[in-house]
Amino acid sequence: MLSMANSGPNTNGSQFFITTTRTSHLDGYHIVFGKVIKGMGVVRSVEHIPTGENDLPTVDAFIADCGEIPEGADDGIANFFNDGDSYPDWPADLDDNSSEPTWWIEAVESIKGYGDGHFKKQDYKMALRKYRKALRYLDVCWEKDGIDEGGEESPSLPFMTIIFIYKFTQTPWVPGI
Repeated sequence: MLSMANSGPNTNGSQFFITTTRTSHLDGYHIVFGKVIKGMGVVRSVEHIPTGENDLPTVDAFIADCGEIPEGADDGIANFFNDGDSYPDWPADLDDNSSEPTWWIEAVESIKGYGDGHFKKQDYKMALRKYRKALRYLDVCWEKDGIDEGGEESPSLPFMTIIFIYKFTQTPWVPGI
């Protein structure tokens, strides 16, 4: 949620902030006036900046360029890393959200394929980033009607690979060991 915190009555000082979890302790104190409609990957990147003493970020996060993106203009969400992967990092940023399970299965397999390519090049950080992205799409895929065990569109061997990826991303791993 996009909110504004004011400095008190009869003041013009204010801060804008984005909350990514429930913040009921702020209810009645600040004004919610919007939500992120595209670019959740940027929000998540800022959210995951490491913090140090007093819960302050260890690196600065700042807006270098902003403004309204004209309708139809490239918003920079898809193919962010210029590696050919045309899917946004976060499914919520998709322009067209298909209800077809086969579309989601193809998306997961495509993203996983980019991860495999980076893994083969020993670019493990980018491979892991792609595998985690594939998992985000898989999470949405599981919610679609038509994905059912034993059904015609039931996940098969490619999804067993995704399960392996999930295990891979949840345990420490060092190449060569």
